[in-house]
Amino acid sequence: MKGHTYVTNKRIAGAVAAVATAATAALLIGVTPAVADEGDVVESAYAFAASGLLDIDPISFVESTDGELVQDELIGLGERTDDAEAAGIFLGVLNAEAEEGRAQASVTRVELLEILRADLVRTWCDGDDAGLELVTGTLLGEELPRFPVGSETIDVSPLIQISFNNQSRDTDGTLNVTGIEIHVLPGADDDVDERVTREDVGLLNSLLGENLPLDLLTENQVVDALGLTSDEALQTIVIGSATCPDRGDDGDDHADDGDNGDHNDDDGDDGDDDGKDDDGDDAAPAPAIVEADLPVTG
Repeated sequence: MKGHTYVTNKRIAGAVAAVATAATAALLIGVTPAVADEGDVVESAYAFAASGLLDIDPISFVESTDGELVQDELIGLGERTDDAEAAGIFLGVLNAEAEEGRAQASVTRVELLEILRADLVRTWCDGDDAGLELVTGTLLGEELPRFPVGSETIDVSPLIQISFNNQSRDTDGTLNVTGIEIHVLPGADDDVDERVTREDVGLLNSLLGENLPLDLLTENQVVDALGLTSDEALQTIVIGSATCPDRGDDGDDHADDGDNGDHNDDDGDDGDDDGKDDDGDDAAPAPAIVEADLPVTG
């Protein structure tokens, strides 16, 4: 992987080490897509990426340059645990697929320390339709809705912020969907010096593998203790991204076929779709998790 910067943040650095190992040793399914020329109209998706202190290029990244279905899958990233309280980082199966009119990314068994848990995170766009599905999702132990509303942001603490189902359009009409986006020190670029608690600092220590004093009182003190000079967020982690260009009439067949896995139905039912298509089969079945010996170091 190119562009990685290895620092002393043990948790995230360990995750990057696991990525490098997984890219070599884990089973890759599907065809590696060609990179589209600038200006081409393409559907794309990826399962995981990170930027900030550590840059991790998108994993299971696909682009459909000719409208044909392309898929990529990576099995096992991080250290799986059986203890619901265990402070580990683990992603089960990372899958992405794209074709003309639609794109989708899914990750099974998401474990981000004690912060975020889910059996499945699925992000999709299908024509003008888009969304995020969380199966058995929890945030700090509290249950999350299966279909979060668009662009919902939750402040876990002054030091950690999580956004769900962020949707935006480019000037050319391209629809971008980010399933889950985690920001570490999201307010580092503002003038507000928020107060923090011992629990806030402890949570940050768990995520970064640091040992900051728990008696730090403000966000700026945390920034100084980490020795940061940048005014941007310390770290951003993305789980699930899908992009669909505006194809006009060309995308209507995909957008209107009612088989996109969204919970907003066109047939007038109660709108509480469980992700199944008309014949009762799962529109996006979660692939079986295959254990991989990819320990997170540190």
